[in-house]
Amino acid sequence: MSLKNLRTLIRKIIFESQNNRVRKGVANSPVDLKLDDRGLSADQRALGGIKGKYGAERILTKEEQMDHAITHMPEYKNSQNLRAVIKRWWNDRVYGNSERAQYFSNPNKIKCIHWLGFYEEDPEVAISKLETYLSPAGKRVPELSTIGYLNDRYIWRLDKSIGIEYKKRTITFAYSWDAFTEFLSSATPEIEQIHRGSGVHKRPNTLINIDNVVFDERDVERMRLKRINECIIDNYDNSPENVVIHVNPELNDEHKKKIENVLKSYSPNYIIRYN
Repeated sequence: MSLKNLRTLIRKIIFESQNNRVRKGVANSPVDLKLDDRGLSADQRALGGIKGKYGAERILTKEEQMDHAITHMPEYKNSQNLRAVIKRWWNDRVYGNSERAQYFSNPNKIKCIHWLGFYEEDPEVAISKLETYLSPAGKRVPELSTIGYLNDRYIWRLDKSIGIEYKKRTITFAYSWDAFTEFLSSATPEIEQIHRGSGVHKRPNTLINIDNVVFDERDVERMRLKRINECIIDNYDNSPENVVIHVNPELNDEHKKKIENVLKSYSPNYIIRYN
């Protein structure tokens, strides 16, 4: 990407961030969900209307939308705009209401855990990634995809090696399944430069099912969710006292020792839990 194109893209992103506002959240607490015959809430139906306003997004496939290098291309501006609007709508509807804001901000209600090497089963790969999350090297941290474990429910990802739970975080989108957000690894240095002030973002795919968007604690109850399978988080505090490291108890002693040594090399204050 040339310097000229990079500057043009930055100007477009700034302009769109100022002009793509949808509406502010309602202050009434509790919010009336206004369920229809299908069981969809007013918020979900409105989200469907937003998607319809932009037309059926078929320019990019679900898989292509997971690649930052593709979604940042100028020709896919419509897709970028729609994803930004979906996310802003969610934040307006959640944080514009005190009851919803309290629910999503409470780390005891929703434990947000990011699993390292989620699509890679090798413990060595997860261990190799651990230091990246302990040492952000002074740069703005990117948004992360986490699983939201509800209340005191059992942490079930025993097929994974290492999970990082952030006690202080802001949830910026919640979806009952996989929202197919962008892979952070697909962000080129140029894209990281564009987002250096806010951190590389993760946004829901335009092809998500509006039925599965979670706006309210009552959505969790009526969907009978045991966990919120994708909670995007931002502004998380990765200081040792605000982080819990979840380690698979089935790992062998050598792997456990490696993990403990990495953590101790940074701070003795990390909490380690063998679930």
